[in-house]
Amino acid sequence: MWETILLSFGGSAVLLTALGFLARSVINHYLSKDIEMFKSQLKASADLAQAELKSSLKLIATEHEIRFKSLHEKRALVLGELYAQMAEAVKLTRSFVSPLELIGEKSKQEQYRETMQKILDFYWYFDKHRIYLAQNQCDLIDAFVEKLREPSIDFSSYLDVPEFDKEIMKEKRKVWREAWKSVEEKVPSARKALEDEFRQILGVKVNGK
Repeated sequence: MWETILLSFGGSAVLLTALGFLARSVINHYLSKDIEMFKSQLKASADLAQAELKSSLKLIATEHEIRFKSLHEKRALVLGELYAQMAEAVKLTRSFVSPLELIGEKSKQEQYRETMQKILDFYWYFDKHRIYLAQNQCDLIDAFVEKLREPSIDFSSYLDVPEFDKEIMKEKRKVWREAWKSVEEKVPSARKALEDEFRQILGVKVNGK
């Protein structure tokens, strides 16, 4: 009888153990499937997010490239016009203060008016577009304008002096020579500095570099 009872309990324990093992196996099986499915879904989500990020970055890069190209083209147009006006202002200034007077050319008074107007046009164009230039480049142009204006104004103050006054005429010739010397010595180097800056902006090699 005792053996029967023990056998009965022992059999039930074995059965329970077997059932427990079986249940754990089934649960682990389904958990493993869920984990694999979760990993798969996670990877798919990560791949999708990565693809969307790459697409967004590419779009941003494209937009930036378009804006940069547009800005570069605008700056190129501004610099082209700015340089053309600068060259014209230099030409008129040199002609005005030049000690060589040609037959048939305009009077110095008329040349002065044209020169100052061209310098003013050059400056106003620059001032309206200085946003396209770095501060050091703006400073160079401001200084360059003064190198054209100052000698022109100094010389112009003697245009209408009476020629019979020898002392005044002597002073006029002195100021005239100084104006010519200033334009000939200071303007070329200042112009070259601006040309180098403009070339760098446009991506043109300066001195082969």
